[in-house]
Amino acid sequence: MFENLLYLQIVANTVSSKTNMLRVLPQITDTMQEQENINIDVLFDEVINPFVTINTDASKRQKDFIVEMEQLYCDLSSKNLSEYGNVVNDIFSLKTAEEVSYISALRDIMASLPDFAKMLDDDRNANTADGHNFNVFKLLEICHVKIDETNQSRILKFLLEPNEMHEQGNLFLKLFLKRLGISVSDDFNKERWKVDREDGQVDLLLTRESPLAVVVIENKSNWAVDRPNQLYRYWHYAIYSRTRETDGGFYERENVRFRVVYLAPNDGKMPSAQTKERPPYFPKKLPLTLPMKVDVRTFDGFIYQWLEDCKQALPPTNHALREFLRQYQMKCKTL
Repeated sequence: MFENLLYLQIVANTVSSKTNMLRVLPQITDTMQEQENINIDVLFDEVINPFVTINTDASKRQKDFIVEMEQLYCDLSSKNLSEYGNVVNDIFSLKTAEEVSYISALRDIMASLPDFAKMLDDDRNANTADGHNFNVFKLLEICHVKIDETNQSRILKFLLEPNEMHEQGNLFLKLFLKRLGISVSDDFNKERWKVDREDGQVDLLLTRESPLAVVVIENKSNWAVDRPNQLYRYWHYAIYSRTRETDGGFYERENVRFRVVYLAPNDGKMPSAQTKERPPYFPKKLPLTLPMKVDVRTFDGFIYQWLEDCKQALPPTNHALREFLRQYQMKCKTL
């Protein structure tokens, strides 16, 4: 008897609804009566009625819940319909305006294509005649000679060094210092400036013994990450070691003689905070941060303009050096 009731419960649990249960119930009861004279009343009391009651209650709760949700939805919709409409209209307006803007821009581009094609043809023809698009730095890169940070510093040192083969003496150095705002005398030829590269890891170091002047240049032409406490260490090595000054006011007053220059490719790179902080192993008596303002300059701005100064100052017949400076200007615009 117990096994037959368990069998019936299992079958009942597989039926998904009251309707299905009532549909298959006669077949189940007939089969069980044939197999064994089971008491049908007990069957209904112990199995069928509880099942039907449970499913009936659940169905009623489900219907009540659906009715509640439908009412809530209707209330919210009627209350906020106008607000929803306004939001949808705003979004549609923005999308429409954006599409109109894109279409207008695309039409402008399409309209300018013939002019652009003519400009390219004209430039090619002009380049055939004067070679203005030729650049030795592009050629070097084709030959796998990278104009990296080290080579950039070498080029700058070559131009700043009075005794190099450009044979312009200290002309380029004087123009560089003047554009930087460093004080130089009218009789610049008597000033004894020294140009060093990689002195104490400083990319470029310009020094004058009398009157004392120091310019530290950190070259970031390759977008290198600032090394730990880098500018602070360079200030300590090249400037503090000569002045023994830690007062920010001193360096503010004497900024025509002392400078820490951060030479970036363009305005997109700035010195990080940590590069101006005191290294943890330095004496505690030193200031926590660099006591002078970092002078941020760029290749596409400052160096480009300095090269223009140099071109203008060259003798009219020095076409070779002027062309080299022009090509280097082009390089400085694309770092």
